[in-house]
Amino acid sequence: MSKIRVNEITDLNDNLLWNVSEGVGGAHVSTASGDQTLNEALQSRVIYVDTIADLQALPTSGLVDGQQVQVKEYHAGTGLGGGEFYWDAPSTETDDGGTIFKVSSVATGRWKRIYEGETYLVDFGAIDGGSDQAPIVDQLNTSGRRVNLSGKTFAYTGDFSPVANFYNGTISATNRDFSFVQKTEESPATILQGRARIDYGTPNSVRVWVPDSLIMAGFRFFGTYRKPQGRQVSTGVNGSLFVSNETALSILNTKKLSNWYAVFAGVNRGDTVCSFVNLPFFRAHSLAGNTITLSDGGEGVGETTTSTTYDMANDVMVGSEVLVIQEGGNWSGRTATVTANTNGTITLDNVTGITSGDFFLVAPPGFTDYVYLGSWYLDTAEPRNRADTGDVVGALHFQIPGLPEAGAVSNQKISVRAMISPLATAYLGKLSYNLSTASTGSIAHSFRHDANSHVIAVEGYYKASSTTETPVTGPIQIPFSKTQAFWLEAAGSLVGSVTGRQFQCYGWIEP
Repeated sequence: MSKIRVNEITDLNDNLLWNVSEGVGGAHVSTASGDQTLNEALQSRVIYVDTIADLQALPTSGLVDGQQVQVKEYHAGTGLGGGEFYWDAPSTETDDGGTIFKVSSVATGRWKRIYEGETYLVDFGAIDGGSDQAPIVDQLNTSGRRVNLSGKTFAYTGDFSPVANFYNGTISATNRDFSFVQKTEESPATILQGRARIDYGTPNSVRVWVPDSLIMAGFRFFGTYRKPQGRQVSTGVNGSLFVSNETALSILNTKKLSNWYAVFAGVNRGDTVCSFVNLPFFRAHSLAGNTITLSDGGEGVGETTTSTTYDMANDVMVGSEVLVIQEGGNWSGRTATVTANTNGTITLDNVTGITSGDFFLVAPPGFTDYVYLGSWYLDTAEPRNRADTGDVVGALHFQIPGLPEAGAVSNQKISVRAMISPLATAYLGKLSYNLSTASTGSIAHSFRHDANSHVIAVEGYYKASSTTETPVTGPIQIPFSKTQAFWLEAAGSLVGSVTGRQFQCYGWIEP
């Protein structure tokens, strides 16, 4: 019987087992015991082939549904991994290049990988140490999938954001290196640290409480970290440390007074202990194209912006990630990238929505991984005193600018932006005023979170005496919705007698 050889099937020691060929009655296998149909041979013992290409070259005419074939492990020539496959005769599914393979000669029937709940990146042709593997990574980066990186490092051109459960390896992306530790199905989820407690340290430092290790989880916005699967790194501390505003200034050569600051921990690939630095919160004064002219952002300025400069070198921030805190005064939370900077301007790759008065925060350059720990205020001489729970911050700041000091108030917007941390989600204040009248009667101050009369707190007072009184109420907690502002209405029979109205800042909430 004449035969045409299609492929050599060998065992793991490269010993020839069969020659597979097409012949009379369908595909045949030549073995030491004689000639068999492919169906007979497949059912008699395990078949091993070298590569995925060899698997796809197997004749299909004699295959039975469910038949298994073992492909040798990772093949350097094609980059495709090995593993155990079975023949799904009725399948017409799309060839995905890793778990499902089509045989070109047939329309129906697919080789399917057998695996238990996880996928190996190398099975899809990803090359350790090779050029850009982003197309393969993106294909597997889907919610609910577990991806084993096989202890290897894969290059990724572009900004990577993990959605799948990657583990046991590294994805080296443009935005940073993502080092994923070994996990099993039984392993508990990584518990992220909360925001760090930050207090006054010395005239030239703040005191920061940190555990013995930190997850390099990126920016924190509304109490949630942006990169919860970040690298875990030792702090070299188990308690508190002092972060200097003289030497740990990252991009600044000298500190800028009357400015909000953020404390970051950062680390580079290969580092075993992280470093701690301060970076200023920046505020927009004006925009020209994608370039933002910077503004003073100290307390007491309200919505007024005045252009300013910082003692920093040109382009010192290029490539750094940016958290856009506000756009048009409203909360944002998106990220952008610095493409250029001077001592008074910052250019971003995307400024959509940013307007005068908006705050943004730049990640510390020079680190592959980082995590935001908290904010603090540097006044005209030293850090502002504060008491911090890691959520609620008690701090005595200025009277709110723009608050009507006398008489009635009709649903007026009162901005506290720049008065409190740019990432604060609620304001804590003490309301006080004078009633210089002999009359008796009532007055009510209604606090609203937007312009639509949605009241969130009412402070009412009844004056029963004929002497002058000075009501004091608070601290009052005012949560924000769209922006760091509230709307105030003051009314009542005695509202015309109000003088000296103040709403003193007693702190804020930053989760």
